[in-house]
Amino acid sequence: KTEFALQLASVLGLPFMEFNIASVHGKFEVSGGHPSWSQSEPGRVTKFMLEQPILNPIILMDELELARSVAHDDVTQPLLQFLDREQARRVTDHNLNMQFDYSSLCFIATTNELSFVSNAMRSRFHVFEIEPPTPEQTVEIAENIYAKLRTERGALYLSESLDRNVSEQLAALPPRAIRSALSHAMNLATLRLESDATLNPGAIGVEDLPNCQQSKKISFGFVPRTT
Repeated sequence: KTEFALQLASVLGLPFMEFNIASVHGKFEVSGGHPSWSQSEPGRVTKFMLEQPILNPIILMDELELARSVAHDDVTQPLLQFLDREQARRVTDHNLNMQFDYSSLCFIATTNELSFVSNAMRSRFHVFEIEPPTPEQTVEIAENIYAKLRTERGALYLSESLDRNVSEQLAALPPRAIRSALSHAMNLATLRLESDATLNPGAIGVEDLPNCQQSKKISFGFVPRTT
């Protein structure tokens, strides 16, 4: 879902901001902290918009179902003002003590459990259900994520495509976990290349994936001191 929003912003040529509700600690991150507070800042949307050249970027509200239980502080109300066109024309940032017109913003929200999203919040969105990808589609997603990571990291010394066994192993994971597993595996493949320059291009194997490694985790604990 997040990747879809990213791609949409890219196709439209619009700035993009991911507003992950799970990382919000309270209302002040939405509407700005009071200037009398130590280290208070403007709200996240305001901070983002102050750096943008246009008024209609895409903002992704990720994991919207958590808005009612963020740090025991319901952030639904301050979020709602951004989603009502009339209210959005006069959004006050408490840190700057200024009103801003955010009525041109384009909001996309994701949730893993629609029933946890308040009716007031739900009424402000068009709801689309996205079915989980099939195993065949997930293999293609894994290939696309790998190609993107390879380019982002300048890891052109790694093979252009994934081994089929690696793709099929990743097919059981959601896209976010695929990205994390591939990032880990690419690190191992890079280390292998550094120790043996004859490996060209470097290939990722099933054994490089986190859940396929045989090494045991070392537990942290205390050993009684003997005298």
